[in-house]
Amino acid sequence: ADFDMWPNALRLMLVVLMFFGGCAGSTGGGIKMVRILVVFKAAWRQIRTTVQPRLVAPLKFGKTVVEENMVNSIVGFFVLFIVLFGFFSVIMSLIVPDFTTAVTTVVATMCNIGPGLSGIGATENYAWIPIHGKWVLILCMLLGRLEVFTVIVAFAPISWRK
Repeated sequence: ADFDMWPNALRLMLVVLMFFGGCAGSTGGGIKMVRILVVFKAAWRQIRTTVQPRLVAPLKFGKTVVEENMVNSIVGFFVLFIVLFGFFSVIMSLIVPDFTTAVTTVVATMCNIGPGLSGIGATENYAWIPIHGKWVLILCMLLGRLEVFTVIVAFAPISWRK
């Protein structure tokens, strides 16, 4: 199906769903469903503790309590992923002719989805993107596939042995 012909609301929903990626343990890119659930539960807990300041509400996933440092790590990953998505979307918007293509190329490569919308939609491909845009998208694919923190640690000189 040519999803470029779909109504805008459905196209927006498709782009939002691209971020979710696979389930826990999946080799797919994206934020992963488990992390999305923890972020939403952490946000809901924050709202509840703002309304009821004395409330002690451990974050539970099923019957298991998620440790606070794990929640902070997941929320940090989520925020960093969104910031990097925004940064690379701005970079790609300077390279490709329209904003929809710029945003969906980044989300498609960071989340290892494949096609995006507009210039890389169901009837198009990545061949026409200039070489410097492809290098940006290669970096996006590495960040999405290997996980953001893994790539940062791999390129951080402090983690290298002498």
